[in-house]
Amino acid sequence: MWAVGCIFAELLTLKPLFQGAEVKATPNPFQLDQLDKIFKVLGHPTLEKWPTLANLSHWQQDLQHIQGHK
Repeated sequence: MWAVGCIFAELLTLKPLFQGAEVKATPNPFQLDQLDKIFKVLGHPTLEKWPTLANLSHWQQDLQHIQGHK
């Protein structure tokens, strides 16, 4: 549903909803800039709301970067 909503919003506005700056020089497969933009709108996830969040492979590493942009 999330993806459908984002695509629908992009079709209505004719521009990317959460366009992030792509960094190709990093081995990290995630676009942290885009994730920061999403978190600014929706808020940051917490372990209280998402208990298995800490089990995600890159979360602990990315958490430092993400918290630096709150």
